Amino acid sequence: MNTSFDINYILLQIFIFLAIAIYLFRKCSKYNQKAPFDDIGVIWIFVLFLYSAAPALSFYFQDGVYLTWLSGRLFSLQPTISQTMDLLNISICYALGFTVVYIGLRKKIKPLVFSKIDIISDKVLISASVLFLISKISVTLLYFSGLIGAADTYIEEYRVINEAPTLVKQFLKIVGASGNICYLIVVVGLFQRWPRTRFAVLILLLITFISFNPDGSRTSIVMNLFAMIVSWHVYVKKIKTWIWVLFCTVSLMVFTVLGALRGVEEITNDKVSDSFKGLGEFEAIWSNGVQMIQEKSKNNLTVPFDVRFSEFWQFIPSQLLPFEKSSLSVWYVKKYYPSFQEAGGGWAFGSVAQSALGGGYMEALFRGMALALLYHIIFKFYRNRPQVWWSYPFYLQILIFSYQSIRDTTFSQLTEIFQILLPTIVTVWVVSLVFE
Repeated sequence: MNTSFDINYILLQIFIFLAIAIYLFRKCSKYNQKAPFDDIGVIWIFVLFLYSAAPALSFYFQDGVYLTWLSGRLFSLQPTISQTMDLLNISICYALGFTVVYIGLRKKIKPLVFSKIDIISDKVLISASVLFLISKISVTLLYFSGLIGAADTYIEEYRVINEAPTLVKQFLKIVGASGNICYLIVVVGLFQRWPRTRFAVLILLLITFISFNPDGSRTSIVMNLFAMIVSWHVYVKKIKTWIWVLFCTVSLMVFTVLGALRGVEEITNDKVSDSFKGLGEFEAIWSNGVQMIQEKSKNNLTVPFDVRFSEFWQFIPSQLLPFEKSSLSVWYVKKYYPSFQEAGGGWAFGSVAQSALGGGYMEALFRGMALALLYHIIFKFYRNRPQVWWSYPFYLQILIFSYQSIRDTTFSQLTEIFQILLPTIVTVWVVSLVFE
């Protein structure tokens, strides 16, 4: 049994973290004058809590020892109680820095004034619909072109994409993501016209479910449904807190079950070592932080500068950089699990692990503060500029993918903003001029 510290301190840390999250929620509710579920700060802090508390509670209820290989790499890493507490402290510092700055600035943002909202015009709606269809057709044709190899499993799909030429990978990433943003603009435009568009919304909902592949990524269906629910909350009818809690609980259960089913594919895949197999998203990201703490304690941790801060130039095309572009997630799996990468596997890195390999508590605190400032600016633009037609779609895209600043790296969304989101909005506007 792991006895370096009293394991009950982990519960105390989780309660402190939960208290910070509830405090932020209550403050934003006061400023929002209704349930603040379109508030990026509220969504962000509860997602951070989930990614931190879930693996820590699993550790606690197993009495400080991961008992089975179902915990993935945590079973082989076997963190001590003190290492788990260190990671939780980093998460708490991240949340605390974010909360102090976000609440300090949040009271300056007023509730949305619906009379000032500029509804997305018909020509923009048509433009986004056309570009969405073009993106889906283009990506489908590319897969049939032979430029991308065939994949039988979810893991192998990543491998064949990584082996494709650089321009093909860039095309898939940008065109595919741009299509999703166009889809989001269509969703927003339809909810702005509710109730006369209810039939079109129903069709979109059916397409979302029909096109979902349970063996593939869970992100698309979860994010599309979340975007619809938030848009309903903003434009149609306020959703009560208990309904949000129910939705989030059910979504988490479905997300976990789908992840477990996909994990079964990894478990039965002979190309993947048992050391890499597991059924949990949260444990996978938490494992990265555990390993960074363990490697750091051995003085065995060196990260190249261009990798350490790669989130600040990831949006620049590889052809324009004087060095080979990489990321913490790619560096990590190449360095520690090369055979897993060769099989097509990989993990997002995690902002908690990012602080663990760097300045620890203080880095997490300052990263939280900086991210809060960035999200405040974006949230303020959405609330104070409703007469700009793209202010809400722009904000909504960042809101529904804000979990990436926890799952990946703190400022990973900068790439999405500059490389995909803003260019797509400009493209939609330019094409809309044709339909004027």
